[in-house]
Amino acid sequence: MLWIIYVLMAYILWALVNIGDKYVVGKRITNPYFYAVVGFFAGTISLVVLPFIDFYIPSLYILFWLFLSSLGFFAGAFLYLKAMSIEEVSRISILFNFLGIFTLILAWIFIGEKLNNMQLTAFGLWLCGSIFASLHFNAGKFKISKALILMLTSCFFYASYDVINRYLMVNNYISFSLIFVYLNFFILFFCSILFLSSKFRTEWKKNIQGILDWKLILIVLGIAAFSRFGVLLHNKAVSLGPVALINVMEGFQTILVFIFAGLISWLAPKYIKEEWDAKNFLLKFLALIFMVAGIVVLNVM
Repeated sequence: MLWIIYVLMAYILWALVNIGDKYVVGKRITNPYFYAVVGFFAGTISLVVLPFIDFYIPSLYILFWLFLSSLGFFAGAFLYLKAMSIEEVSRISILFNFLGIFTLILAWIFIGEKLNNMQLTAFGLWLCGSIFASLHFNAGKFKISKALILMLTSCFFYASYDVINRYLMVNNYISFSLIFVYLNFFILFFCSILFLSSKFRTEWKKNIQGILDWKLILIVLGIAAFSRFGVLLHNKAVSLGPVALINVMEGFQTILVFIFAGLISWLAPKYIKEEWDAKNFLLKFLALIFMVAGIVVLNVM
């Protein structure tokens, strides 16, 4: 059960990343796609691990799967940041729990992972929580979050990344650390392709001057470092435990983000602002209750 320690550490880091991402796209960099590429470039600092691993070039078959998994991560991150730019961070974190649903389906179809009845019960609880999280109460009506489709698609791509990596690791094709290194290489490749578009180059030139602020640079580097270290820990967890169950534990990250966002919104609303009126708080609280119930179910199974 060592994988639980790794995944909890990853989710603590990613909860802080969620808060940082919301601050940046909400207050400092308004174009989420530009921020995604800046963050990807900043994340290359994680390649400092390269001298400490057994690096080699795998077969074309393995490179093909690494390419697909990295593409899933890349696409998932783009959609997540777009969703973050139009929705509250606490709701985005709760909607991330759809990741577990997609992972369960893909892991069952492609690598034969199955969950017991208690684990499936936990899935059901998290699904109910995600539904509550996707609702807003505004002007006397309940409305579906505009970020719902974006997060559903993002979770599908992230689930693809995890399931492919689990397939590669469970068959001893490649180590979790080498997967992490190739993820960084392929992400740089995908970012480079974007610069072939004249529209993207124009957007880049227009926005790059806005981040030439040492405080913002340090924030972006810090977010990138936490994010990539979380990826490394998560990959290690996937190498040791069932990928569907690992992604179900997203609820732990949800709880942390809920607490962090609530405190910041209350103590320093100029950085992050959340809806805390009675009805919207009730929706978030119900979502959180279902997430906690899911965690309890997993721990008594």
